[in-house]
Amino acid sequence: MIYKWRHARHFIADAACEPYEKLLKSGRAATREEIERDVSRLFSVNFRKWVGVKSPVARIEAVS
Repeated sequence: MIYKWRHARHFIADAACEPYEKLLKSGRAATREEIERDVSRLFSVNFRKWVGVKSPVARIEAVS
């Protein structure tokens, strides 16, 4: 998985930057908080929703 991550992260970064570049060209820059929120949704929140886990704590409690 690690070798795939090294390869994929460049493509993910390019794809993630596109909307922010368009936003900037339109005259509005994304804030740090907005970018952090979007990255969190992309890599954590959406996955947890997909697998039906509300939070890392809920997952630990479900396994116990």
